[in-house]
Amino acid sequence: MTAAAKSTMPPEGPLASPGAAGPPRDPRYDPPPRRPMRPLAPGQIQLAEFATRHHVVTLTANQSFDQITDPDFWSNVAQNRFRPCDRIDVHDAGGRFFAELYVRQVHEGRAASGTKPSVLVHLLRHVEFEPLDTRPKPQTYEVKFMGPAQGWSIVRISDAKVIIENLENRDIAEKRLSTMNMGAN
Repeated sequence: MTAAAKSTMPPEGPLASPGAAGPPRDPRYDPPPRRPMRPLAPGQIQLAEFATRHHVVTLTANQSFDQITDPDFWSNVAQNRFRPCDRIDVHDAGGRFFAELYVRQVHEGRAASGTKPSVLVHLLRHVEFEPLDTRPKPQTYEVKFMGPAQGWSIVRISDAKVIIENLENRDIAEKRLSTMNMGAN
């Protein structure tokens, strides 16, 4: 290519000058102009305990989880108790679940029109727990150091018979014991 041919070609790539001629741009595909950022005003921030309330509810055995999302469920306590943006932690007496709710709307109700108070909540989180076995599990075996000859051993508690001996250390014996006690129950 000759020097004359180079000078007639428009510059390309990152070295192109802003005034260089190129294909016309379609303004529909240009990003919208950025609006200047408005900083957070001091009145927009406050301590959570002053802005919202955090409630805790414990359901009885005859109340189900499905009822808590029904706005009428809250009718007896809706007035003067809840505000929009409040949070409600819900537990049941049996410890089977935990739920976290967000209050979206509170309807005060009107006696003249016959409407009851109600609370519209949104479920944020719901966790089901496995039942707790409150009975202690009987231990069938235990770990003991039986001296330098037998080292760390697993011994049956009922008759003090050594089941496994000469394990390298207590941690290894405890790990073996945990699998043995699980299999015994």
